[in-house]
Amino acid sequence: MSAQRIAYFAEIFPSKSETWIHHEIDELRRLGWDVRVFATHPRPDDVADELKYLQSYTVYLPEQPKQIGRAIRRLFDRRLLVPVLKGVLTDTPILRQKVQVLRDILYTGLLFDEVQRFAPDILFAHFAGTRTNLAVFHSLLSGLPYGFKMHAADVFTRVGLLRLKCKHAAWIGTISNFNLTFLKRVNPEVDFSKLNIHKCGLPLDRFAYAPKEKPSVPRRMVAVGRMVRTKGFDALVKASHELRQRGIDHNLTIIGDGPQRPELERLIESLGLHDTVRLPGYCSPREVQTALAKADAFVLPVGWDPILKIPEGVPVALMEAMAVGIPVVSGRTAGIPELIADGITGFLANPGDPSDLAEVVARLFSLSNEDRGSLTLAARQKIVSEHDIVALTRDLHVSLTRCARSHV
Repeated sequence: MSAQRIAYFAEIFPSKSETWIHHEIDELRRLGWDVRVFATHPRPDDVADELKYLQSYTVYLPEQPKQIGRAIRRLFDRRLLVPVLKGVLTDTPILRQKVQVLRDILYTGLLFDEVQRFAPDILFAHFAGTRTNLAVFHSLLSGLPYGFKMHAADVFTRVGLLRLKCKHAAWIGTISNFNLTFLKRVNPEVDFSKLNIHKCGLPLDRFAYAPKEKPSVPRRMVAVGRMVRTKGFDALVKASHELRQRGIDHNLTIIGDGPQRPELERLIESLGLHDTVRLPGYCSPREVQTALAKADAFVLPVGWDPILKIPEGVPVALMEAMAVGIPVVSGRTAGIPELIADGITGFLANPGDPSDLAEVVARLFSLSNEDRGSLTLAARQKIVSEHDIVALTRDLHVSLTRCARSHV
């Protein structure tokens, strides 16, 4: 029997901040799937060496596509035009989203022949925006089944064509009970009967449990994430300032990059923390693991974006720290309390509250070696029982196989 084929839709691939998708694809391949990724952006140049293998089975949109005329003609295919036009008129209230739909139909036209040549059994996308637009548009044109998974911003802000996407999907997933309840509460008109909780996971063999025997002096705090407001890094820098005022000797490294970096640099300078807080920028997965091995605490405050009014999801970076035996501190918001039981598998602070965050970190630093060991062991057990990528991908494999076969 030939291998089942799955077409993933992506934008930039491989993405620096979506290593959990890479792990999922790796595991599907181990389960016998033939995976092809179709990306709407050209091949990126700044890919870490350990991720370059992912480019070997990715089809990239050319920078100067030759099939633009054929792509435009897809706009007028009735199989696509009628349901999408109805969705745009009734379920896509924001002008930016309407423009996005038009652009994504063009992407569909430009990638369509490549997808058809691959002849997938099922289509799949993470996040309910552009990537799922491509999945549903290809499905409408080809009759292939598709599934998609919702995570954070695509849960807490209304995405275009949501009713259309959910109506035609063979499988829908989201990463937490909080997300599932939120989606059903704020979108009562959408059919979520196919919605499942499917958590993100880690390859546990790459994240071995190795807790430090005793803390460093000064204490080392590490955070990893894209520098956006929902990560709460401004509160973390302010908490570092409060810890220093309390006489708690420490240093803080925030790994990552993003639009909030200049603001964080100014904040660090204004608080006189240039000798305490480091912003090394993006680091490869291997470099992140090296930094984690030296850390005494992993602190990712998270919170609500004050402009977009949306919270963070459930960061995989927290799972990575918990897996290797680093005590974690995060925000008491959205699905994070489902991952971190306060005082048992980590600590929770009030989001956006630097004083409370500093108090919680100080409490973590005051733990005895025995209590610290109990905390990190419980955290590791949580990851093993609920966030093992092998078990999670096996469940996804079963679901996608069932969906693909039901459409034969």
